Amino acid sequence: HQVERVSWGVVRRLIPHLPISLLRHIGTLMSSTRAVGPFPGWRFAIEERHPTSRIVARQRLWSHFKALDVQEPVRIRWVEGLKLNLVLGNDQSRCLFVCGSFEPNEFAFLQKALTRDAVFIDIGANEGFYTVFAAHLVGPLGRVIAVEPSPREFARLASNVAINRLSNVNLVKRGLGASRGKALLHIADPEHNGQNTLGDFGHAGVTAVEHVEIDLIDLDSLAQE
Repeated sequence: HQVERVSWGVVRRLIPHLPISLLRHIGTLMSSTRAVGPFPGWRFAIEERHPTSRIVARQRLWSHFKALDVQEPVRIRWVEGLKLNLVLGNDQSRCLFVCGSFEPNEFAFLQKALTRDAVFIDIGANEGFYTVFAAHLVGPLGRVIAVEPSPREFARLASNVAINRLSNVNLVKRGLGASRGKALLHIADPEHNGQNTLGDFGHAGVTAVEHVEIDLIDLDSLAQE
């Protein structure tokens, strides 16, 4: 335990002095995520309240990438043999990379509720955490329809589907609405990339960096397609 504490302390000190290409590789080695299962009382980044030396090291790397606005992802080992490409510096990677968990109770529910060969629709798929996990659960004869209108998040969603070689996912670059049409999507700042919205932002401190006109489709029409 003492050796591990010293080694992570060395990593923290080296981070500002190493090239990004090497730090991305180190980030992969640093990653460690919680197994799927209930987490009573889970809250956003709750593990930071009682950080281990490894969490502190990952915090330092996350903050370093955020400060430099690094967009190249770090690939982490996730649950059930799955992988994810994470852009460090946003809320989702703060939970999953730094702390090792993201909405664990919802994923525990899905693990029980989703059956092989089922169809799962991920509305607002964002970077694809639910899409990738659901695709694994429903198996090759099941189907996941991942709906994501934001160009930034859609590219990351597609990347995470690709690195897991999932052939049972349909990617839909549109928004879901009451009817077909057009809408203006407000793209949140990079740190809060889970907050993209057609209306007002739901949390204080979230700002828009872009406004994108998107195509809307209703769920019935999507199912027919």
